[in-house]
Amino acid sequence: LFNIPRSGLPSHSNYFDSLFSLDFGGAGSNLESPIRLDADITADDFRSLLKITYRPSPSADQLPALTVDQWMSALKLAKRWSLGDVRDKAVSGLSLQMQHKTPLEKILLAKKYDVARWFEEGLTALASLDKPIDPTIKKQLGWEIYARLMDVRERGRTGAWRQLCAFVDTSSSGKGKGVASSCPHCDFTHSITISGAKSLEDHLPHPTPYGELVKEEFGKELHGMKGYTGSS
Repeated sequence: LFNIPRSGLPSHSNYFDSLFSLDFGGAGSNLESPIRLDADITADDFRSLLKITYRPSPSADQLPALTVDQWMSALKLAKRWSLGDVRDKAVSGLSLQMQHKTPLEKILLAKKYDVARWFEEGLTALASLDKPIDPTIKKQLGWEIYARLMDVRERGRTGAWRQLCAFVDTSSSGKGKGVASSCPHCDFTHSITISGAKSLEDHLPHPTPYGELVKEEFGKELHGMKGYTGSS
């Protein structure tokens, strides 16, 4: 049982405003008549939320010291109750931990908690992989997203090869690499050998814009998620 004033709960919240706008003497007005939250919301979930909203003179720029699980709990409630300020703080609080997540983990967490930044970062990381995507990732992504991601990868690689072909045939450092057979990526005839440990991207004068290709292909999903600006 939590006994806290309205000021300790998220401000500008339609959910809590509606709860506290009820007639005096109703649920939440005394210890004998508490407000009962949904059964799937645990005490730890709600406690994590209060660590963000019910703080003595919190600095506007300072985030509370929460664990990853606590931030995730707060993010869960922020999505449930449309708490934009709490959501933004949770995403910021998790930014360091998310750097250590795999691309797949970012995508799955993004879909679960409605975070555009993680969705975009995860897809971009998978699109730009030099090696084939692991078969287990295909199943967890779902075939539709996987097929569209493969299209992004194909467009990115085609663009990368075209860029490399142009570099070989027009730059002083690229000329003389050899002339052998018709190139499937452009109208020139030449041979290009990618040797050593370097990847295709390492040979390009400009990196392939996989992030832009992801935004183009998954724009509808990104625009439907919270916090999407189109420039993240």
